Amino acid sequence: MSAVPFDTHKVAKTLAKAGFNEPQVEAQVEVLTEFSSELATKKDLDLLESRLTTTMWKMQLATIVLTIGGVFALLQFMLPPMISEAVMQALGK
Repeated sequence: MSAVPFDTHKVAKTLAKAGFNEPQVEAQVEVLTEFSSELATKKDLDLLESRLTTTMWKMQLATIVLTIGGVFALLQFMLPPMISEAVMQALGK
């Protein structure tokens, strides 16, 4: 994930203006800087959405392929006896 950029100087000025002393300001800015590195950006979320969409389409395709394969396997199992029976009926046996 990318760090979410913010103006640390502006944050420090705002905190100092609100009555925070220098060590408090520095601690707050440090915590906010560290915390912001854990946040997801819109770009991060867009990338994740793209990967999830691709994975979902691959899973959907795999399901379709497996279903078609199952149908073909079932047909291979069922057709020979059906064809044999039809041939026997056509021959009158």
